[in-house]
Amino acid sequence: MANAGDYREMLTDYEKEQYANMSIGMMWADGKIDKAEIKQLVERLKFIPQFDSLEKITKHIKEFIVFRKDQATGIYYPELPNFTHLKIKQDLGIPNIAFQLFIDLGYMGISDGEFDDLEMTYFMYLGHKLGFTKNKIQDLIHW
Repeated sequence: MANAGDYREMLTDYEKEQYANMSIGMMWADGKIDKAEIKQLVERLKFIPQFDSLEKITKHIKEFIVFRKDQATGIYYPELPNFTHLKIKQDLGIPNIAFQLFIDLGYMGISDGEFDDLEMTYFMYLGHKLGFTKNKIQDLIHW
């Protein structure tokens, strides 16, 4: 598990924002967010100034996440964010930084003690956006 003061601080501002958005998306992937996930989200994003408090994260979620009402049930569900491929700069001197981000996102997904099909699908989507092939994602998941 990554902590503040680690390789994530070396990301560009754009990469940090995308990491935060991917983390938020991962939290919402199962359609709900609980207290354990919120705690995990605040802990993981506190190294980014615009995401260093629950209030700032909540404000960003309200602006960033779109909620759609299911007409059949009347329940609102988050529309998960889409991403272009995130090109992590390779000159950080850190091997496999995309792998480390992918693992961080996996920890985000299991922070509520569950990892359902919706979360797995979104996790694989994020792996693809981090530059991994489907086969490599499967290898990493089973690592």
